[in-house]
Amino acid sequence: MLNRLLGRVLGVLALVLLIGVAPVPAQTGGSIPVPYDPTVKRIGLAVVSSSTELAALLQNAFKIHGAFDLAPASTAQYTLRASLAPGGQVTIAVESKAIGGMSFTATGEGKAWYEAAYRAADEVVEKLTGSPGFFAGKLAFVSMRTKAGELYMSDVLGQEVEQLTADHSKSEFPHWSSDDTSLPYILSSGTVAGALEGAFWGLPALAFSMELPRERLQDLRHSHGKVEGDLEKSLLCAATRAAEFVRTRLEQTNPDPAPTVHNINFPSLTTTVTPVARTQPAKMKLGALFEQQSPACFSFRYMDQAGADPSPDADFNAVMRGCISHSVLDYSFLGA
Repeated sequence: MLNRLLGRVLGVLALVLLIGVAPVPAQTGGSIPVPYDPTVKRIGLAVVSSSTELAALLQNAFKIHGAFDLAPASTAQYTLRASLAPGGQVTIAVESKAIGGMSFTATGEGKAWYEAAYRAADEVVEKLTGSPGFFAGKLAFVSMRTKAGELYMSDVLGQEVEQLTADHSKSEFPHWSSDDTSLPYILSSGTVAGALEGAFWGLPALAFSMELPRERLQDLRHSHGKVEGDLEKSLLCAATRAAEFVRTRLEQTNPDPAPTVHNINFPSLTTTVTPVARTQPAKMKLGALFEQQSPACFSFRYMDQAGADPSPDADFNAVMRGCISHSVLDYSFLGA
């Protein structure tokens, strides 16, 4: 019986693992245009300023853009003369060497001098290329500098880095909202993360979990994974219901928008008639997932969830009511 049970459960888990083998593309947040085609002739620029910092910032910015090449003032198509006013305003006077060429002045303001420089540079980019610049945008990223995956935000050249989270949880996949005004992020879930990798490649993605009381987990540990009685029946039913979810998803004629994960959670007592509730992810936080044992050794630990979401359609609450929760995690829509 146990072998048949494990076979059915592992069959479901194999699907989750199979759809998670592709690498996840890094996300930096914001909308940064793809650099110009290398076959297109780039615009030669020279940056001149009495401020060494301002000149270096602008040179690095135009260097990473993709449409420009830095050149000496004697040979550049355009010379950019940048100046920084006492109030923080940055002015860039653009001079063309070509007869009848375009010459103009761009200005930018900001809370910091580099923000003003970015805005002025964006104006230069738009006038010279016809496309908006991106220097004044923001980058969102996850860093382990505090030994936990915290969320950070910075300008495009890293002049100022701001830590957005400090809850020692593992933040993943920062994604700007459609209007670039908010930045939701996903806390760690190994099951969802495995399915999410496949979802980023447009593959069918389902993640299955079962809620078990702590004492039942301890019993399983002491029995070396042997299951029997009500738990065995519940796992068999959950495996059968999971297979039904998979079959329905694979027969679906209209594919989900990528990346989408169907997150299904079973209550500890699952039967063939346990109702399914369409839910939303509960708003919860987990503590640190690793506990330091020595200066160079960390062990995994799972912290109980805190800050439960009171919403009746939250998946956690549906499972506590004895329902199977089914949340559709549309990662392209989060924060929109």
